[in-house]
Amino acid sequence: MGCAQQMTPAQFEALAILTGLRHGPTQVGAALVLVEGVRVTDAAVQAGISQPSLSNTLARCRDTLRLAQVLHGVAID
Repeated sequence: MGCAQQMTPAQFEALAILTGLRHGPTQVGAALVLVEGVRVTDAAVQAGISQPSLSNTLARCRDTLRLAQVLHGVAID
């Protein structure tokens, strides 16, 4: 997943709460991608999880972010 715009740590914390991410390797991997801009495959290795697991988590994050945007009145493609 290539992120054109990275999140701040505070934005990620809010997204993690909304998504229901538990503290642990999956959350670390997602933060590496979404906050630090690390590639998914590299973030999975660094976090000690599988790439498919991290990809699934990032998909959940994207879905949650889209729903939050709808609630906020932001247009979605």
